[in-house]
Amino acid sequence: MKYSYEEYRIKGSYTKLFTGPQNPQAMSFVKTLRIPYVLAYNNDPHYPCVSVDSRQALTELVASLTNAGHQHITMVCGELAVSDRAQQRYQGYLDAVQHSPGLQPNLLEVPFIESANAQIQQYLMEHSHITALVCSNDLLAIRCLRAAQQLGRKIPDDLSIIGFDGIALGRELYPMLSSIETPNKQIGQTSFSLLYQAMLNDTALSPLDTCLLPYSFQQGESCNIAFINLPHRS
Repeated sequence: MKYSYEEYRIKGSYTKLFTGPQNPQAMSFVKTLRIPYVLAYNNDPHYPCVSVDSRQALTELVASLTNAGHQHITMVCGELAVSDRAQQRYQGYLDAVQHSPGLQPNLLEVPFIESANAQIQQYLMEHSHITALVCSNDLLAIRCLRAAQQLGRKIPDDLSIIGFDGIALGRELYPMLSSIETPNKQIGQTSFSLLYQAMLNDTALSPLDTCLLPYSFQQGESCNIAFINLPHRS
């Protein structure tokens, strides 16, 4: 059934969905509307998505770190149970660990509350041999940077810290945050294009319409970028 412009305008708040597939109530509701939708910044085989391959990006990042001599790398995430993106990025970390002899998996889950800084500091004091923190997002990386500096750790000489997403705030820090950057503008443009064409053609989007866009490594000062075997951006 074709919708009029007014019907699309009224229901337009649902045509672009920025939620995760772990919210089954939201997904069920959107499906009942029978209008086009796409998951932006998510990569789930059951839904049409526009994102980057977070799992592959983490695998390449950790492999680059191990090739540079890092043998004690910790993955820092929020609560894995509530974030599909964090789960995918952690799986990429585990993929790299599995193919790196001698590398043991280390996971630090921290909540997004004020006590997170103290928890990160405690972990670093108890695991002083850790030489790199790979974070599931930039906000966690910023917290790790602050916690490490408060302990007197020199970044990146004593500890490398890498984030994920490439947010603008990371470029204003000292040292400037190194991060895997997601192409936000292209994700938005591609999501809109898919939805617009689906509405024009009166067709539903499917997982076959999923687009995985290229990511890059944001040059920073919190990690020796010469060791990172990813496309670079200054």
